[in-house]
Amino acid sequence: MRTWADERDVREILKSIRDASRRSDLTIFSLHTHEGTDANWYSPEPPEFIESVCRQAIEAGADAVVGHGAHFMRGVEIYRGKPIFYNLGSLLMEFEAGESLISPEMYLCYGYEPDSRPSDLHGNRAQDAEGRLIGFASERRFSENAMVLLDKTEEGLTWKMVPLDLHLDGDRPLHRGLPTIADSVTGRRLAERLQTVSAKYGTRLFYDETEGVIRAAAEV
Repeated sequence: MRTWADERDVREILKSIRDASRRSDLTIFSLHTHEGTDANWYSPEPPEFIESVCRQAIEAGADAVVGHGAHFMRGVEIYRGKPIFYNLGSLLMEFEAGESLISPEMYLCYGYEPDSRPSDLHGNRAQDAEGRLIGFASERRFSENAMVLLDKTEEGLTWKMVPLDLHLDGDRPLHRGLPTIADSVTGRRLAERLQTVSAKYGTRLFYDETEGVIRAAAEV
């Protein structure tokens, strides 16, 4: 399967980025996608067309690219000195505790009656009939995400990533999906995973034990 971006859309988006960069001190290109390589939404790598669009955004004047959509983290590329975060995962994912309105059509898609309630749908997406965690709750990578702190001064742009733990595998349903600052074990594990998926871009990341953040090695 081959995926690509509509050329007209890309042209218009790049025009907006150029315009924004002339009228702001900090320009961030936000990109929401789910696609991965080989038509796999849960692939650790983004497809080539996403990489191309993100690099063009930097060339057009963006100071950083922040990707989201997939519910786990993908790699980091430093392109022309600017960071591209191909996917930051989820800031929060409170399926079971959330107050979201769900359309009747979505209930029907999952085999429920149209007058069902959120706990019917989301509770059964988190646990099976025997109480075993399933779906997003069954894999730690969906719980281990990060928040990026950007700082632009006259000297340039600096950034660091704050590891988060959404505890999707926690004991209490009302706490699952709510972010906390990750402990050092989780932070190191996330840094190692990010290093693996970022290696293709030549990016070197490490976990700063003192501050509890993830940095690019070039900033040391």
